[in-house]
Amino acid sequence: MSGSISLDNFEITDNRIMDVLEVAKNLKSEYTVIPRLLFQKTPSSSILGVSYDAIVSVINAQCLDDPKYYELWKDESLPYIRLESKNINQFNLEHKTVMKSLHRDYDPVKEVRLLYNTYLVNGKPTSVGTRLDDRDVELESKGILLPTMPLFNHTESLGKAESMLFAYQNSSFAVQSTEITDNQAFMDIANSKAGIGATMWVPEGVGNLTTEQAHRYTMSLTGNLLNISKGDKVFITIKDRLAGRTGYNFIVRFDVFKTKKAMNISYYMMMLKVV
Repeated sequence: MSGSISLDNFEITDNRIMDVLEVAKNLKSEYTVIPRLLFQKTPSSSILGVSYDAIVSVINAQCLDDPKYYELWKDESLPYIRLESKNINQFNLEHKTVMKSLHRDYDPVKEVRLLYNTYLVNGKPTSVGTRLDDRDVELESKGILLPTMPLFNHTESLGKAESMLFAYQNSSFAVQSTEITDNQAFMDIANSKAGIGATMWVPEGVGNLTTEQAHRYTMSLTGNLLNISKGDKVFITIKDRLAGRTGYNFIVRFDVFKTKKAMNISYYMMMLKVV
């Protein structure tokens, strides 16, 4: 970006962002992208996860359907923020540690300070988040340090997500949404320990795939790649003939319906066919 016009802007908001981050933890992604306008009607208005440049996840939660979450901050020049997902738990832990030291064990985050830089891009103000601060005026006035969370340029992860989702939309069905909750071979891999490494899964018996087709769509999967718990339902969709891609690529989408938490997560993964 060029033409910096304003650095270290900030906006004070209440704890709604923390509610959203609590839901976002369920993605178990490398990076989390939060939209300013959280309508949960399309992927771009939902919480996104991006992992290892190869997996895009989208989460929709019933608890965030409340209109109070529709606008998380005011500045329209900052459409998204991006953070490392691992920092969410760390931020909460540091907050609890500070509160415990003050004998305020049950005092949650009340406000956050969202910091960002604004640039002039093609004559239009464009902002990038830089930091999220725990905010408590009383404690800050006493010089007590509160936790912070670094934010990163959202355009990189957002671009990867949009590219994956565009390819998925502009492709043909090889397998339409089919439940695989009872597919023991798949569930054994999904529930295995991550340290075991990648395991090949052949979607035999899924949809109308022939044995030959199923082997063509063999997938390399690892344990804990998907957030699947007891009682969840899992569906798979396979799409082929992707626009702008070679004939060797396909996209698999796993939908995990978490009825106990009233949320669902969609995972999109680009794969290579076995030829």
